Amino acid sequence: MRKHYRSNVKIINFVAKHVYNNEIVPDSRCFNLSLHIKSDFPLLDPLKQVVFVHVNGREVKVTENKVSKSLYNEMEIKAIKEIVPWLRGVEVGIISPYRAQRNRLVEELSDYDVEINTVDAFQGREKDVIIFSVTATTNDLKFATNKRRLNVAFTRARYKLIVLGNENSIRNLPNDNLLRNYVEYAYANNSVWAYEGGGFVLKNL
Repeated sequence: MRKHYRSNVKIINFVAKHVYNNEIVPDSRCFNLSLHIKSDFPLLDPLKQVVFVHVNGREVKVTENKVSKSLYNEMEIKAIKEIVPWLRGVEVGIISPYRAQRNRLVEELSDYDVEINTVDAFQGREKDVIIFSVTATTNDLKFATNKRRLNVAFTRARYKLIVLGNENSIRNLPNDNLLRNYVEYAYANNSVWAYEGGGFVLKNL
């Protein structure tokens, strides 16, 4: 049995169950890792460490060069732009599986001190808050929800993990898909919101 020291217990309990077959356990310090910001912004409730935001957006495919294509999702970018201003003074990492989404986020959030990159580039890093933008909404979800990549992204977070994606698309994934499991876990923790283009509304099953 291995101990995990980096992340809040709610985060590590999720990956322990769904990735590591309960072969890792949180160190005692993980129970006290929590983000405390004086804010009435609902997503930053210190008792909600695992958050899912349903964004009814659609992926857009772009050609990066002659052989490479990527995706971006404008609605997820808009939602992230409404979250980030509340996190000033906090170490924030924003992760997407897609370079096109990463590049657009870099452009849109140039005024903020946040680190934005793809999953692979974030390996070995850690932040107080991780915002993960699924981006994909169709068949490309198979790439976006690769278990290894998701595990890397999720375990970069110390205090809070916020995942944005299209719940309707995610519900079509297999029952054992890690992202689908995460949405169910967030519901179990009463930590699911819907982004409606100008605010966030708490959802219930």
